[in-house]
Amino acid sequence: MRLAILGTDSTHARIFGELIGSQRSVLGDDVRVVSVWGQLNAEAQRTAVALGLAHASASIGDALHAADCAMVLGRFPESHKEPAQEALRRGIPTFVDKHFTSTTADAEELFALATSKGTMLCGGSALRYSNAVVKIKSALCPSDYVIVTGPARCVDMGNDYRFRHVAFYGSHAVDMLLEILGADIREEHVFAAQQSVSVLVRTGRGSGMVTLVDGPPEFYNVEHFSQVGVDICRVELDGSYNWKLLEAVIGGVQVGRSPIAPESTMAAVSLLEKMEAAYTARRQDS
Repeated sequence: MRLAILGTDSTHARIFGELIGSQRSVLGDDVRVVSVWGQLNAEAQRTAVALGLAHASASIGDALHAADCAMVLGRFPESHKEPAQEALRRGIPTFVDKHFTSTTADAEELFALATSKGTMLCGGSALRYSNAVVKIKSALCPSDYVIVTGPARCVDMGNDYRFRHVAFYGSHAVDMLLEILGADIREEHVFAAQQSVSVLVRTGRGSGMVTLVDGPPEFYNVEHFSQVGVDICRVELDGSYNWKLLEAVIGGVQVGRSPIAPESTMAAVSLLEKMEAAYTARRQDS
């Protein structure tokens, strides 16, 4: 399987590229990165060389020329739509990193294109595969309640206004909750305070909420309330989930089935869009 990495302004490009290179014995010798493209050529060149390629591709089309799978790994969702579209139009299975797209409309457009081409499209946070999520998901009962907490803003990576969007870190938290509860949302409520924003959801598998708090550096906790008691899990940001996601994506391409349900990705984009609107409005009012 020949993979194209599209987008190099995030650390995820090297992380996934290096995982593929170092785990060939597990993934198979035919699984390899064959091309890298990024919006900033110098940055893309550095990434390509670090992954053992002679040079970065000059265009998205060039990067996709010999690819069997595309991984869209740009840091911000505004950079995801164009490369994903180009890959899907060629019938190439595609993974799109978190945050999937800026708007629900863009997400709907990409999934409609994937459906029309009969091509796998999936996306979201690798923290769906964190140990805490896997543990609680397997133990969940319909009467249980799950709370995921995390940061509302990124405060330690620079001055770009997009770091301040709820979705930059909040996408991890929302994805984790939907991975545990499922995406058949039957009820939802979004509300914001001066320094936090929350969403409550009820699905066929249970109920829960995400609360994002303004101020602290990146962290995530998952609390599971059941008849047995309360299980509080801190999500360890150790990178182990990246390998599990990569395995799932490659396995999904091989069998032609998305490892992350499209409905779950769509629900995450929709909830985050509503949370951003509520939080922005609350801060403006105050």
